[in-house]
Amino acid sequence: MIKNNRKIILYLPKIFINLIKYKLCLVNKRKIVAAINDFLNNVIRSKEELYGAVEGFW
Repeated sequence: MIKNNRKIILYLPKIFINLIKYKLCLVNKRKIVAAINDFLNNVIRSKEELYGAVEGFW
């Protein structure tokens, strides 16, 4: 996905930091879900784009 959309790189640090905090029990699951949803809402604009990304991956 990064090849097609460089905007993804901006969200990776936020997601990884929250995942590390979650593993250390510093944040709850809702914060992780919110970070991932924020990423998906801002990077993927339509269902077709999401399905295309999944299909391209496999």
